[in-house]
Amino acid sequence: SFPTRRSSDLARQIRQGMSEREVIALMGKPTRIQPSPIGLVYIWGHLNAVTGSVKTTSVIVNDGVVAADPIILGDRSLPLNIY
Repeated sequence: SFPTRRSSDLARQIRQGMSEREVIALMGKPTRIQPSPIGLVYIWGHLNAVTGSVKTTSVIVNDGVVAADPIILGDRSLPLNIY
């Protein structure tokens, strides 16, 4: 499926301290899960089929709990210096 702008809106609802289950219920199954020294990184890729642009949402999960607010890349509402 090709999530819409709504995917970014959903990602903005993720907060530190949420459970892994809450995040997956909100976002759906991650595109990829990658281990890191600070926990598992859950990654969702969002393709805009019309423009071809891609947004990614990354969430760090440690012991079943979100360790930090999500990182949303490719979102035009974010300052350019985060890329």
